Amino acid sequence: MKRSIVVVAALTSALVACGNSKDKPSAGSGSSSETGSGSGSAAVASVTKSGSGAGSGSQAKPADTKGKHVVTPPTKQQLADYRKHVKAGWAMQKQSKWAEAVPEFEKALVAIDGDQRALTELGFSAMNAGDFVKARKADEQAIQVAVDKKVKAMALYNLGLVQEKTNDTAGALRSYVASLALRPNKTVEKAVGRLGTSPEADKPFCDKGQKPCDCALAYGFGDSGPDGDSDNPPKCEEATDVKSPVDGWHVYHISRVFHAEDWYYLLDENNRLVAPIKGGYEYRHGRVFDMFELDSGTVQTIGGHKILRLQTHDTLEETQPSGDNDEDMKIDGSERVLVTICEIGAGGTRCPLSEVPISETKSQDGKTTKTVLDLAISPDGTATVKLVSGASDEAIDKLVGPHKLW
Repeated sequence: MKRSIVVVAALTSALVACGNSKDKPSAGSGSSSETGSGSGSAAVASVTKSGSGAGSGSQAKPADTKGKHVVTPPTKQQLADYRKHVKAGWAMQKQSKWAEAVPEFEKALVAIDGDQRALTELGFSAMNAGDFVKARKADEQAIQVAVDKKVKAMALYNLGLVQEKTNDTAGALRSYVASLALRPNKTVEKAVGRLGTSPEADKPFCDKGQKPCDCALAYGFGDSGPDGDSDNPPKCEEATDVKSPVDGWHVYHISRVFHAEDWYYLLDENNRLVAPIKGGYEYRHGRVFDMFELDSGTVQTIGGHKILRLQTHDTLEETQPSGDNDEDMKIDGSERVLVTICEIGAGGTRCPLSEVPISETKSQDGKTTKTVLDLAISPDGTATVKLVSGASDEAIDKLVGPHKLW
C-alpha cells in the first residue's frame, strides 16, 4: 500500500547478516553496478518481517492492552531452509538460470514469509525469466515490506524495469525517481535520463467524473487484493472520524484485512491526492508494526502564496532474531516527525516537499541515534532545510539546502 504519491516513505532498520561473502552473487541491483539481482550485495539470510509471501512461518500472539506485541520467531529449521534456498537462488542467478532461480526464492519465502530480500530476488529473477506478472507482484510486495531503504530502492528499481518492459513508461519513471530519492545511484539516474527528467507529478489523481474511492483503490491497492485475500477486498469510504485540516477538502478512509492496513488520504477540492495523514499496518507473524498520525495541519500565506504545512509522526517497530538462538530477539525501529509542504493554488494543490524528517530517532543494533532538521520558508518561496544535530546520510544530504517552492 502506498503511503505517498510515489511510494511509502523510507523506513530504516538493521538487517541480520549470516553467512560469508563468498556466498554472495557476483552482482546485484544492490551493488555498485546495479546490474543484477535485487539484493546481490548482501550477506545471506536477512531475517526480517513477514507478511506478503505464501509462508508457513510462526504466528503472532495478540497484542496486549498496552500495545506491546509478543511474537514467536522463526524456528532454526525455518532459518536453515531460508538460507539454503536463497543460496541456491543466487547460484542460479550467477549462471543466468532465471527460471530455475524463481522456485528457490519462492521456497525461501515459504520458510520466512514476506522476507524483503527474498521478494526482491524473486521479482528480479521472474522478470529475467519473462514472467512479468509474477515479477511485478513480488516487486510491489518487496516495496511494501522493506524496512531497509536500500532494499526498498532496489525493489523500486526492479519494478521500474518491469514497468518499462511492459510499456508503462510513466510508471517506470515514477519508480526510478522514487528509488533515487531513497538511494542515489548512477544506473538508476541513467534509467531516469533514458525516459525523461521527471515523473508525471502533476497528473491528476482522479480524472474528471471518476469517484475518489475508485481512484484511491486503483492507485494504492491495484485492481484486486493479493493472493489469499480475494475474500477480503479493500474498503473505501469518506471518513467521518478524521477531519480535513483545510475547509472544503475531503478525507477518504481505506482499510483492508490483509496486513491490518488502515489508511486516511487527504484530497483537495479537485479530488487531487495531497498526502496520507493517518494510517498503519501490521505484517504477519507480528514482526513489523508501523503507525503514523497527523499532528497538525496549518495554512498560512507566505509571499502571496497559500501554503499548507502538514506534520505527522511515524512509529516503526521491527522485531527480529539476532542469531541462531530462537529466543535471542532484538527490536529495531524509529520514531519520526515528518513535514509536508504544499502550495494551494487555482491550478491545483502541489506538494514540492513531502515527508521531510525534521526529527528521527533510530534504534538499531542496540544503539539509539537522533537526527534533527530545521525547515524554514522565506517570503520569496525558498524552503531551506538545515541539519541541526545528528549524523547525515545520502537521503538527508539531498534534503539539506534551499528548495524553491514557486
